[in-house]
Amino acid sequence: MKNTGQRSSSAVVTGYRDFTTLTRQLTVEEPITEAKDLYRLGCFLLGREQ
Repeated sequence: MKNTGQRSSSAVVTGYRDFTTLTRQLTVEEPITEAKDLYRLGCFLLGREQ
């Protein structure tokens, strides 16, 4: 991906069996291009307390 100086936003939305939903979002400076980085970001977002 070409870096154009723009930020990108990543969000994780998880639905549970009891129909509750958990949503987390974060804006990152650099685009995420690797699956392992996306996985790490997802784990980080789901681990955050709100």
